[in-house]
Amino acid sequence: MKAKLYRSPKTLFDLWHKYQFGLSGCKAAKEFTLEERGKVKSVFCRRKVFWDVISSLVNAGHTSEVAIDKVYACYGRGKSVTTILLNMVQDRKSGGH
Repeated sequence: MKAKLYRSPKTLFDLWHKYQFGLSGCKAAKEFTLEERGKVKSVFCRRKVFWDVISSLVNAGHTSEVAIDKVYACYGRGKSVTTILLNMVQDRKSGGH
């Protein structure tokens, strides 16, 4: 299966779905090998912050939909996926939201 990350997901729900299941016949991002992650390193690393947050909320008992809604509530539903991800990266660097 091909390892590919789409350039501009429209929603955080799309981003999570790509991580869990893949899209359009491509491999799920959570199954990327070290080499595959390296080919898309900056995009993968930026998105990994989001994937880690959703994974931890799911592990705490939330559904993925509720977890993603929590992220939207925190960072703003009207903001772009890129803006939310950049804010999440900044928050992680400064000790969390």
